[in-house]
Amino acid sequence: MSERNALETMLVVSACNYSEAMADWAFGSTAGFVSTAKKWLAANGMTHTTMVESTGIDARNTSTPSDLITLGKLAVANPVIVQLVAKTGLDIPFLTGMPSTNTLLGTAGVNGIKTGTLDGYGSDLLYSASVPVPGIDKPLTVVGVVLGGATRDSVNRDVTNFIVSLTAAFHQVQVAKIGEKVGTYTTPWGASATMVLGASGSVFTYSNTKITSTMTTSTLKTGKDGERVGSVTWKAGTSTVTVPVVLSGSIAPPTAWWRLTHPVELLK
Repeated sequence: MSERNALETMLVVSACNYSEAMADWAFGSTAGFVSTAKKWLAANGMTHTTMVESTGIDARNTSTPSDLITLGKLAVANPVIVQLVAKTGLDIPFLTGMPSTNTLLGTAGVNGIKTGTLDGYGSDLLYSASVPVPGIDKPLTVVGVVLGGATRDSVNRDVTNFIVSLTAAFHQVQVAKIGEKVGTYTTPWGASATMVLGASGSVFTYSNTKITSTMTTSTLKTGKDGERVGSVTWKAGTSTVTVPVVLSGSIAPPTAWWRLTHPVELLK
């Protein structure tokens, strides 16, 4: 059997005995595998994961949701692993037809990664999904994990419900309305004009992601109605929108008498 086929049997139908053969072949022994695995986990920031053997049957093999999500991200970045965990059944010649233990494949965009089941500890699923979201150019890549589910069916329901709620939480938020007042220009000689938004705008965001705004304006001494005098930019995550700030009203220049009597102010 090839290394690829051995990985397929482990990842698709949870044939953990093949992991023992792989550990002996690649690392010389289970101890050699564990030693290498510990170094790899540390190098990838999974410091809350403990491994004592390769099969996963020993309950001393433990991890945390955050470490498993890190593992899932590494998995979906590997094209070979991505291809294997998406298989709904084995297609190895002498094992063809054995179904994947991940019965959620193909539902709600789920395309991986690995189930986990251990007597007394419930059902687990480290999953990935490609989820189309209206308003986003490319499908959203989701990596998540459920640990200690009561049954495989309950885990599948939880994952499906979460993905549905995830897509529903994306929405447009209007942040700018044309004509909305954002400030006032006032000159030393008493002329003034209101600053208003020159356009409407919205940002596409997720749930209650914080929206920040920044306004920039130019220094004026005179100005005409409708003249652009700055802009406001709103940002939520990677979504941004910028709208112009314009004058509502004109700023007239000072009179000759005011210029004559206020020479210092004119130099500022």
